[in-house]
Amino acid sequence: MLLLAGWLVVSLSSLTLLSCPIYKSKEYLWQTQLRSTRSPLKRGGGGNTCTATEAELQQLVDWGQNYPNFPRDCATLRRVTELDLDHGELTTLPASMYKLTKLEKLNLEFNHISRVSDRIANLCNLKTLNLSVNDLNLDCRNGCFNVRTIAQLSTLETLCLDGNYLTALPQEIKNLRNLKRLDLSSNFINCFPSELWSLGSLVYLNLAHCNSLDMKKADDKRCKILPVDVGLLKNLQYLDISGMCLDEIPFDALASLPQLQELRIYGNSEAITLPGDIGSLRQSIKQGVYLA
Repeated sequence: MLLLAGWLVVSLSSLTLLSCPIYKSKEYLWQTQLRSTRSPLKRGGGGNTCTATEAELQQLVDWGQNYPNFPRDCATLRRVTELDLDHGELTTLPASMYKLTKLEKLNLEFNHISRVSDRIANLCNLKTLNLSVNDLNLDCRNGCFNVRTIAQLSTLETLCLDGNYLTALPQEIKNLRNLKRLDLSSNFINCFPSELWSLGSLVYLNLAHCNSLDMKKADDKRCKILPVDVGLLKNLQYLDISGMCLDEIPFDALASLPQLQELRIYGNSEAITLPGDIGSLRQSIKQGVYLA
């Protein structure tokens, strides 16, 4: 059941990234599981002072009147740390929204946003950004979605870009040194930059259904391969590579991840040969290896 768009607070637990596949339909229902733990609008008690003027704040208050949980006065809006505007028809946000520098969590999932303003870099306290199921598209040739701007958010810990139309990621993603949870599932990424594997703080990585990877040459044949550099993510606890149509999976690299608790690898090539010691791989991963 789709919910009406509204400015609400999403608790951190309600933003937990789910492991089930994400498809392109704006109306698929698994996201409704995220709606069960909503709480009143959160307000901050300290930190940076909002840089928006009173006039800009009033404009935002007026703009949000159609949303039942949006702040009704400037004083409340000035202290807000979490905002949720999901399941709407947004293609953009008011410029003054990016002056709410106390924001720590911003949920914009299930909209029609195709480009994020450079002004988002002003949200210097942002820790969670959810842009799931929008119309984001980054092609390195035209750069129509400015992921490079998001990469300036050094405080970011959770980034949800699943269910969009991304075809690439910029090298600047390496700047997200504090990122712990990254969901790129159900995009059209054709190549993962080496910088992705340098994000040593990652504990959750979802690449499910990113099945548009370029073919690589291996053993005199061309196939889709998950880079062995995934083994560099030593803090990784959850990895979903299901439905990627991979021809090769670097099991040795995965077995070397000391913190890995859950691995999902179903929905790849039937020609993949599981290692003879798959039992030891299962044993090293606490919660399990999901093959089907």
